Amino acid sequence: MFKFKGISSGDMKIIVEEELKFIKKAALKYNATEIPGRDGNLYEENGYADVEIPLHLFIMDVSKLPEIYKWLSGEGILEYNGKMTTARFYVEHEPIRTSNIYTMNISLIRSPFWTKEDDFIVVENTIVNEGNVYSEPTIRLEKSTSDDVDITINDVRFVYHFESDSFVEIDFNNCNATMNGLNKNSKLELGFETVRLSPGNNTVHFNSGECILKVKGKDRYL
Repeated sequence: MFKFKGISSGDMKIIVEEELKFIKKAALKYNATEIPGRDGNLYEENGYADVEIPLHLFIMDVSKLPEIYKWLSGEGILEYNGKMTTARFYVEHEPIRTSNIYTMNISLIRSPFWTKEDDFIVVENTIVNEGNVYSEPTIRLEKSTSDDVDITINDVRFVYHFESDSFVEIDFNNCNATMNGLNKNSKLELGFETVRLSPGNNTVHFNSGECILKVKGKDRYL
């Protein structure tokens, strides 16, 4: 069973053939360069591609078709086997009658990564990514005694100037700093590289200043 937009396949009376297709691994994107006189190509890896998955559905209650059409449309959160990802249904749906049951072939496009629902936790010297691929977490800094903090996570260094702010949340997936929905990017000093957490242990070092550091979205899975 799966959920999409908070609604379960059980509620919609459908069964998916081969649900394990949901966890199909994302492919690495790459650029290949052929150099005359050189054996083989040069390859440059360029992140992970979205995953397109064909699905075969068994519709147990045909009266729910209008609801199913509306449900499996556009973008939403897909939940499966304790994890979640962003998925999109863009193709047309056409039910097919087979003996005394209706089936439907559709496809979804999902993000290459899965995450688990979590909340901020306090960390000090180490952040543990329990997943199997790098993550770009959200870091929450809560002001204590310092107006400015200078922090290095792994090899990425950044500075935040609190001034009158009591906290800030920095989403390193899009390098956006906010407090209660207000943009605080002008107070964040960050270079061209974003904070990425490798699977396993990741180091946190306060170069100067003190604050409470919390993190969420630290675990990510292929």
